[in-house]
Amino acid sequence: MTHMHLTAWVLAVILLIVATVQLKKGNQKAYKIAHMILRIDYLLIIASGIVMITTTKLTGDYAGKAILGIIVIGLTEMLLVKMNKG
Repeated sequence: MTHMHLTAWVLAVILLIVATVQLKKGNQKAYKIAHMILRIDYLLIIASGIVMITTTKLTGDYAGKAILGIIVIGLTEMLLVKMNKG
């Protein structure tokens, strides 16, 4: 499950870069496609993170990482939306 979670995060970073580049180029259709795929990837990240937390002992480290992960997802979403609005 760790590999799936890490792969989903790497894919999210790549999709974030693709979406920002397409938005700066003015290609709105490609931006929307990348953004929607990124939102689906967020679900994979959250699901695999929940599975990882439930299969291990819940300590402060894991709880802190989970909260930070959700904050990072929220910040990336806000970044893309604000860039789109100008």
